[in-house]
Amino acid sequence: MRDAEKGGNLNKRVLTVLMISLVASAVHGIEWMSIDAGISFAWRFNAKLDSSPEGKQPSIVLLSPGVAVNASFDGSSSGAYFRPGAWLTWVSEEVYRGVARSSSPERAGHMKILGFISELHFGYAFKVEKFHIGIQGGPTVHIRIPLWPAKSGTGKAMEFWRAYYGKAQFINLGISSWLLIPLSEGRDLLAGISYILPISNFWSGAPPAHGMQVALMGALRFPLKRR
Repeated sequence: MRDAEKGGNLNKRVLTVLMISLVASAVHGIEWMSIDAGISFAWRFNAKLDSSPEGKQPSIVLLSPGVAVNASFDGSSSGAYFRPGAWLTWVSEEVYRGVARSSSPERAGHMKILGFISELHFGYAFKVEKFHIGIQGGPTVHIRIPLWPAKSGTGKAMEFWRAYYGKAQFINLGISSWLLIPLSEGRDLLAGISYILPISNFWSGAPPAHGMQVALMGALRFPLKRR
């Protein structure tokens, strides 16, 4: 039994080293091309958590500023690319039966939550006449930090930390598509749509679609190298 456990731990370590080596090799071989600065207008879904009246809260809309950096594997604006990005969120949330959800500021159990949605997406871009179109996807990590409760509220920070990270409830899958419109030399307009699904719902006990997010995005793209 101990030998099997040692072998399993060794395999995990070897796999971890291999993954780190692969990521490091990929990052070393890419060329940073441009940076996007923009905003997203998102709808976030609150699922019905049980059959009681308290089990359902309204879904919300939110505005999130963000940035993303675009990297090419061959120095071209078309083809495969890597696009890490980060979006800032600021919402009221509560924990209901161990599940975090968006809530109205009037509810006694809510806390103000600062969030960072970090995307590590790979994609493929192609050109249609003067426009570029990109399709991408990959892991999306939602880091949330409870800051302060409502006045005379009942929200406790430890409940939020447990709901966010107790069952790795920060792991999401994200996909998006965008259209790049040239504006002038050294500046382009990017418009797109994105979808985020918390895949941690499948093991945390929350409904599969709870917390999913659909967003419209707009950004300006600036080159990091001369064209």
